[in-house]
Amino acid sequence: MANPWALSATQLKPLDSAGLLFFALRNARRAAPWWSDEARERCERLCARVLDAARDQPVDAAATRALTRSVLDASAAQVQRATTTEEPLVRATNYAVCALDAAVEAALATERPTRVKAVIHSAKYGASLVLSLAHAGALDEQAPRADAVDRAGDAVWNAIRSDIVLVAQRPAQLDTLHALDALGPLWDGDPRWASPARLRR
Repeated sequence: MANPWALSATQLKPLDSAGLLFFALRNARRAAPWWSDEARERCERLCARVLDAARDQPVDAAATRALTRSVLDASAAQVQRATTTEEPLVRATNYAVCALDAAVEAALATERPTRVKAVIHSAKYGASLVLSLAHAGALDEQAPRADAVDRAGDAVWNAIRSDIVLVAQRPAQLDTLHALDALGPLWDGDPRWASPARLRR
């Protein structure tokens, strides 16, 4: 029986090469509310480069990797500085950046198996963001921890799988990040883990 909290290369077969990148971008943008304000502009630039790759536009690999490294380094430093109280939120921010990094690696891959592997990582990091908050007890302090983890895990993986169908059925022209976001909701409803602001309500 397939693991409901995982993706396989077989499950991604409905997606062509560009579709894999659009799907990875959806994973990254589901986590976008967790990007730090300091890194947000750079993260948006990286999303634009993944979109360029999906549209067969040239992407400077060296410059893109350098930009990604600057975002990853800033996130790692933030994790190191975090207090015990801040750690769950900062760790979520780090997973959000890692989901974007995986999308970038998918964009720079030249062979489908390498691209698929990176795309799967983008989904895993996005799911880990939500699950790390659930494990830390940050989502529902009233519910047993295991119940909160199960609900969060099912929700995030359902959202991820829904995107496979959504992207496979995308319109022929998908030229902007706004159009990609508008394909459909990133979440079913308004879960607490959708953004740091939502979590603090």
